[in-house]
Amino acid sequence: MKKLPNIHQMSEVEKGYWLGWILFVELILAHILVIRFSLDITQISFYPCIFKVITGHPCLGCGGTHAAQALLEGNLKKSLLEHPAVLYIFMGYLWFMIQQTLEYCGKKILRLRMDSFLYGLVGISIIQWILKILFL
Repeated sequence: MKKLPNIHQMSEVEKGYWLGWILFVELILAHILVIRFSLDITQISFYPCIFKVITGHPCLGCGGTHAAQALLEGNLKKSLLEHPAVLYIFMGYLWFMIQQTLEYCGKKILRLRMDSFLYGLVGISIIQWILKILFL
């Protein structure tokens, strides 16, 4: 087993990897708290989108909060319909964590290209935005 390096000696990718694990643990703890105290996260009210209030049209990120909420509840279909970029980001997070974990253990797999990932994210966001403007 490798010794953990000093944070000042870590590359940006290594820092991202460890922050990804911290995020994962936080999400698990939040999920446990929601279950333990029977919190109904569907009753949380959100502030309206300022862009939508002013223009009457959804912004590029409209639906993202509801999509993240649906994803946390395990409802992938609803998350995809609310804002597909949220599920795309989650899948990218999973791929990054699996790839980095395997590299940490000495195995190599196909690396996720960040520029391609970001172009895909922008493309998905713009397509869903145009569809919401046209059909909602």
